Amino acid sequence: MPEGRPRKAVRRGGSYIITGGHGGIGLATARRLAERGAGRIVLSGRSGPSPEAEKAIARLRETGVDVGVVLGDIAAEGIAERLVAVAREGGRKLCGIVHGAAGMADRLVAEIGAEDLHRVWTPKVVGAWRLHEAAPDDLDFFVVHSSAAALLGSPGQGSYAAANAALDALVAHRRAQGLSGTTINWGTWSQVGGATDANVAVIEPLSPQEGAEALEALLAFDRPATGVLRFDAAKAVDLFPEIKRMPFYEALVAAAGTAAAQDDWAGPDALRGMPADEARRAIRARVLQRVSSILGFDASRLDPAVPLTELGLDSLVAVRIKSAIEHDLGLTVPPAVLLQGASVDVFEEWAAGELGIGGTAERAVDDSGYVMPRDAAERTVVRLFEEQLGLERVSVVENFFELGGQEHQADQIHAALSVEFRTKFDRMELFAHPTVEGVADVIRAVEEEAARQTVRPLQPLGAGRPFFAAHPAGGTTGCYRQLAELTGSAQPFYGLERWEDAPSVEERAARYVEHILATQPEGPYRLGGWSFGATLAYETAQQLTAAGHEVEFVALFDGGVPLPTDDDEDNLAKRFAGFAAYLTQTYGTEVELAYEELAGKSEDEMFALVAERTAPVMASLPPAVLHHQLTSHQDTRTLERYTYRPYGGRVILYKAPLPTPWAVQDARYIDLDDTNGLSPLCPRLEVVEVTGTHHLDLLDPPGVHLIAEHLAGELAR
Repeated sequence: MPEGRPRKAVRRGGSYIITGGHGGIGLATARRLAERGAGRIVLSGRSGPSPEAEKAIARLRETGVDVGVVLGDIAAEGIAERLVAVAREGGRKLCGIVHGAAGMADRLVAEIGAEDLHRVWTPKVVGAWRLHEAAPDDLDFFVVHSSAAALLGSPGQGSYAAANAALDALVAHRRAQGLSGTTINWGTWSQVGGATDANVAVIEPLSPQEGAEALEALLAFDRPATGVLRFDAAKAVDLFPEIKRMPFYEALVAAAGTAAAQDDWAGPDALRGMPADEARRAIRARVLQRVSSILGFDASRLDPAVPLTELGLDSLVAVRIKSAIEHDLGLTVPPAVLLQGASVDVFEEWAAGELGIGGTAERAVDDSGYVMPRDAAERTVVRLFEEQLGLERVSVVENFFELGGQEHQADQIHAALSVEFRTKFDRMELFAHPTVEGVADVIRAVEEEAARQTVRPLQPLGAGRPFFAAHPAGGTTGCYRQLAELTGSAQPFYGLERWEDAPSVEERAARYVEHILATQPEGPYRLGGWSFGATLAYETAQQLTAAGHEVEFVALFDGGVPLPTDDDEDNLAKRFAGFAAYLTQTYGTEVELAYEELAGKSEDEMFALVAERTAPVMASLPPAVLHHQLTSHQDTRTLERYTYRPYGGRVILYKAPLPTPWAVQDARYIDLDDTNGLSPLCPRLEVVEVTGTHHLDLLDPPGVHLIAEHLAGELAR
């Protein structure tokens, strides 16, 4: 996308036309227009909607959109004019047209006849020209769904490629006249569209969600012509080597030459074919990369011999690491491998054994004089020491001046820390003990004070309106640090921290309202949250709105409405029994606690029994794990006592589509619908699918990058 501020693609209350509107792509487009506030959508098709399309249209109407249906061949005289008239009924303004009508007639070039050309060209090209003539000149957009066949060619589809090239030419003609025009050369789509079943070796299908998001982005930046496809350049060159000699494909050939360098991970099958020592090095490097990324360490500074529990690992983080490693190694990773004090070294040994790889693990040369940085404060100081001293590695116990540091360099470190932490450090105090750990102690004192704030400045710089994100269950707003960074240094980003007395959702929200108004006296307000934090953000938006303040949007990071249960205490008994089984399996210590012992007891009685039976295991847990377990349960019960009320404001749900590998299964959270139960409550709900993620890894790469890209666009408006 080009630089610059995107425009709003859809006018609230505006009227829009979609040809080919009864098909999957047309309906996916209609859903996106409705989510963005379209008032009327007129769908055109040669025949009536199918039963599935009728249901989709009914769902659109339930959201409050006025949906019109016009039957007829768009290439026939008068149909385009009829569409425009219906779109304008009642004085509505026609704001945009999307032309998706199509026809197919696959033939080799030598076999193409007039009938084949007519079947393909009539709906696509003649239909587009009819719309061009009937449309007003002041449209916000005039979109034609073209095809990658017009960009790259497609064997057996000469007439189809030519028809789409004609659409591209029409858009160029309109733009030359000063009219709106956008052509999109689509690859294949999954689930919907005329090429759903097509097996195109070099093109991987886009999901309907991805297609809708791409369409919106192209309209927001007013792109004249863009190809949107997931293209395997290396495979294309392999299947069609003749394109190496064609100048048109020069960029693709170059991409194919570097494609292998994009990710050097060999995969589990290749590991088995490597020499043992090489395979072990590959496993070690991959595990280090994954663990350091999720824990927030620089991989080069993570000591592979240190138990992960000493680096901040808790059960939630363990699940995230487990999911990533299982994907890379094709193994089922027992949680105990991570939680029972294992280091990267131990994990490497286990994985090599599971994969049948022999050899001996490589270990770093003993360097007893080196102490690696142990937290974020020390990592920051080490980085600055190394930059100023020009050293590759500095131990946290080494003296800055004994390493050759000068006073003017210490001044520069002082200035850099003051800027980075946005506070005025005392120069003498900062270097009173001129080691990394000594300087870091001064930073920690400042950080601890900041963490006690209810409104925590994760990224306070910038002139834009702030974004406030509420804490997840049992955690702090530190989980949003990467998201805050990715949304940009000009976007203020604040966390709403946890109340230790754990009051009701309504009481927490009421307190947050006071603090938000003190931080940002005037609206509109932008709120968000992950998991339990989504519920807090939702209720805070309710209370701000009820008090007469404008809330621009609420971003729910896979938040939603828990499913109802017939017997809350019985469901809780099953959850506690599952938790006991989880502890037994994970930590290897038998916790004797069956559902039958819990059933029929009150919540307090159950909790007391759980505390008694699990005490031996709990006593051995790292403090971070124990604290997370207790506060997560506390916040989860608070959520389940909350009643979601309808909310008329704008809600963006960032949906994690994959099943979540919960440590303890709970029926309330397993079978939520595509909107996490929000659609009956939120008429202005927009769903953004964060592909390839589940609930627990939503804020890790690559999911956090997808969320940040979309959220940054919303915050830039």
